[in-house]
Amino acid sequence: MARTLWLYNTYRALCTAHLHKVVFVFVFLARGLSMAEILLLQTIFTATAFALEVPTGAWADRLGRRRSMRLGALLMALASVGYYLAPGFTTLALSEVVFAAGLTLTSGADSAYLYDQLKAAGRAGEYLRREAAANAAKYLGLAVAAAAGGLLAQVQSPDATFLVTGLACAGAFGVTFFFPATSRRSPLSVSRGQRADLLAGMRLGLSTIGRSAGLRWVLVYSALLFSLVILSTTLFQPVLRNQGFDLGSIGLAFAGLNLVGAGAALKLGRARWSRWQEPVLWALPALLVVCYLFLGLLGPVMVVALMIGHYVVTGVYSPVVKTLINEETADSTVRATVLSAESALKRLLLLVVAPALSLVLELSDPSAGGAPTTRAMRPVLLVCSGLALLAFVAQLFYQRQRQRRARHVRPRGSASGGVGDVSSGDLAGSVLPLGAAEPR
Repeated sequence: MARTLWLYNTYRALCTAHLHKVVFVFVFLARGLSMAEILLLQTIFTATAFALEVPTGAWADRLGRRRSMRLGALLMALASVGYYLAPGFTTLALSEVVFAAGLTLTSGADSAYLYDQLKAAGRAGEYLRREAAANAAKYLGLAVAAAAGGLLAQVQSPDATFLVTGLACAGAFGVTFFFPATSRRSPLSVSRGQRADLLAGMRLGLSTIGRSAGLRWVLVYSALLFSLVILSTTLFQPVLRNQGFDLGSIGLAFAGLNLVGAGAALKLGRARWSRWQEPVLWALPALLVVCYLFLGLLGPVMVVALMIGHYVVTGVYSPVVKTLINEETADSTVRATVLSAESALKRLLLLVVAPALSLVLELSDPSAGGAPTTRAMRPVLLVCSGLALLAFVAQLFYQRQRQRRARHVRPRGSASGGVGDVSSGDLAGSVLPLGAAEPR
């Protein structure tokens, strides 16, 4: 089992070692794209992920998690070569589609594979600890890739980062051939009755969301934070460049920020959730409001300080919202459906936000060429601050729902009457491990 865990963590680190992430904005600008077009590429990527998320998950369940992880890594490697060769927007968009398809094939299948292996070894109770270790490996891969990508872009060529990313993903592809198999199943035979049960389960999951106001506010809260987390890499690159950072320094900055995210996630895992739940829920959108409100206005040191606050949110928001969803979903038979709905809603909101920001940027400085100026970025950053404020409002309504539920439940025998006691006491048996379905 130790060898399996080592191979799995290696796969996670290699799959996320995307060296191009810290410089891709400058590469695309050099190829003649505008910042608005780069945000449109983000929209194409998100639309592809949204469309393929559920089908690729079903494919992994039916044909095997190893095959899904293997094909996903291969597609990301091929897409990386496509980025390197692509001369313009159309071919870059095609590479985005292929890369998104590869990412959806690995996302979810990897965590399911880990759980299968632990369960087969009679060690399913270790899942939280092992998933946390795998997440640490992922963040380490991101940090090393960021530092290496910035350095490679500085001394060699920003375009070369795509080729090294392709090599890393090819390495992940190779690692899967050493993975042990899970227990043999016959997943290809799905009866008509089973398909009907699946559709009924989907309807039940959606009706569960419809009946729970608290759950709906959690989904809104999650979607707003997710959009800002995903867009941050694209938006932070020109902000750092305008503050005087060269490509190597940008890479080192993102390396440090990813380490901050890893440390924040590990710290959250050791915290007592019932005590820190409400302060954390308020703090996450508040940090993002301040970050986007003042980003770029107060000099390079303050820019980095604000980004550190942002990456604290990046590191902890996913386990936080997954815990809330699990607490709010008392019926375990629809838990996966509710989590899938949450993921779909996040992608859907991003499909609206990314092109809207592209339009705002185009209107703020339509004649701009190259990296957008600090002045041109201000309207975009203010819109992001507004989105974070909406997450703050969603949290307010969620807390009101929790308080109403607490008042309703307390007379039935809970002497302590704390909000945390209601969620963790009544629902503790249905809560799944943190980080089990972290979006990418």
